[in-house]
Amino acid sequence: MPHGSGRSGSTVATSHAWAFRARFRRNAFGWRGTRKAIERLNEAVGEIDRMARTDPALAGEGAVLLLEKLSPAVNQIDSSSGALGNAANGVIERMVPLIAAAPVPRRVREKWLDRLLDAIQDDDPPHIESLSEHLGALCADPALASHWAGQLLPMVRLVLVDRRSNTYAYSKSSTLCYSALFYAGRLTRTLVDEGFVLHDRASGRYRPGPEAFAVGLAAEPSYTLQRLAAPTLRALAIESGDTGFFKVLHGYESICLSRDEGDFPIRNQLSKPGDRWPLGVGAGSCAILAALSDEVIDDALLRSAKLRAERFSRCTDTAIRRLVRDTRSRGYCLQPGMVIEDSWAVGAVVCGGNGQPVASISIAAIKSRLGTARSAAMGNRLMQASHGLTLLQTEAADRSSL
Repeated sequence: MPHGSGRSGSTVATSHAWAFRARFRRNAFGWRGTRKAIERLNEAVGEIDRMARTDPALAGEGAVLLLEKLSPAVNQIDSSSGALGNAANGVIERMVPLIAAAPVPRRVREKWLDRLLDAIQDDDPPHIESLSEHLGALCADPALASHWAGQLLPMVRLVLVDRRSNTYAYSKSSTLCYSALFYAGRLTRTLVDEGFVLHDRASGRYRPGPEAFAVGLAAEPSYTLQRLAAPTLRALAIESGDTGFFKVLHGYESICLSRDEGDFPIRNQLSKPGDRWPLGVGAGSCAILAALSDEVIDDALLRSAKLRAERFSRCTDTAIRRLVRDTRSRGYCLQPGMVIEDSWAVGAVVCGGNGQPVASISIAAIKSRLGTARSAAMGNRLMQASHGLTLLQTEAADRSSL
């Protein structure tokens, strides 16, 4: 009985005894497991490549399985060197063509896509996020890509609606959707429909539309800092057992770009990537505000007064100004349940190479876990981490100027 489907349309065996399966169980590699994980990835890729020579359909199944298991297996590793990230991206580049070329019936490919999208959604911290860029190719058929684009477009439209109402929204569906649209040949028409591109019918020319400028946030230098901060945030979450947040300064608001959870059973999920809060609301946001001038603070509070009254009633001008004074005195912000009563947080500002505030890192937990001694220890640890991120930015800028 053949392992794969060949061109005949038979089903693909999912119970094949892949040697790599047992090596990529959840949390298989520890904090210093980069070298071993890369070795295992290379072995797995080799095993799948060998299968592709005789049974490309089964090789496609193996590639899907490896991509499913990759992130859960390595998520405890200290990835600060970048070596693991490079290896993971290399695996994706090798596996995508095998999956795309696998001669399997549509129903099998649809199941593969379901599994891969689940893996992308659960990829935290991110190790396979670049896989989203390949959804169109993974569909291997413009009609299937068009189907997936239709499934994903409603979520993307919801994100756009939020952005038009001045709320920063984020969804992993966006990159997936655009990849599927491009492969299906529907991208340009959709970009026009959604306001990303304007079409001059008289001349036939296209130019950027208003939504293109909203998405321009993704090109800001802050996103480079997000990548630099990811290993630090992971380390803080592991050390504390609580939830770490990385937020960037944008105008008079802070935008959450990353959240990393520790292993304490009660998780703080008050803020998520994409959430946009007024300056002064939350520990990280208030740490940024405290690093700004008094004139900017006055302006920021005036601009956010209505929104804070509606959504963050405890975050009054008086309460925020008191937090700013305390933050400047301590060097870090201790936010005592001002957003939700039992949700406390400690945050520190992150400055750029020029000494100006650009972001913050913070740890949030239930009130009982942030008593006087522990909150002070966490505050000092966050200030240390903040200083390290400033140095990383300076080093990155120096390298880019060579």
